[in-house]
Order: sequence, then C-alpha cells, then structure tokens
Amino acid sequence: MSQVKRGKMNQQQVDKLLSKLKGTLTYDDFKTVDMVVEAVIESIDLKQKIFAGKIECLQQSMPVLTAAGARRIVQ
Repeated sequence: MSQVKRGKMNQQQVDKLLSKLKGTLTYDDFKTVDMVVEAVIESIDLKQKIFAGKIECLQQSMPVLTAAGARRIVQ
C-alpha cells in the first residue's frame, strides 16, 4: 500500500521525493551521488562482479545499500 493511500503523504510529496532518485547503468555516475542502492537478484557472485574493481568510483563515506543481508560482498 502506498504512502498516499495510507494518508502519510500526498501525491505531490511522493513525486518530489521520487524526482530526486536517478537510476544508472554506468559506474561513471557513482562519482556524483550521495549513496548507491544496489538492486540486482540475490546472487552473491553477481553482486561481487558488479562491485569488483569499481569501489574506487565510490566516495569513502558513501553508503552502499544492498539486499544481501549480512553477507559480505566486498572482500
């Protein structure tokens, strides 16, 4: 159920928040973001391939959110 249907937010508030999100398929965009949300299928091998060698693109203090739970992605 959406925030609008629950009465927590109006559609204008939701639209404003969503307008701040940007999806990307290139690592070059990592240089200008505040955080990374990884959302690929639950495959540790795939997640490791995505992040392998690309960590240098991330800022030191940048949060990287993933659905991998407590598994270690980057060695």
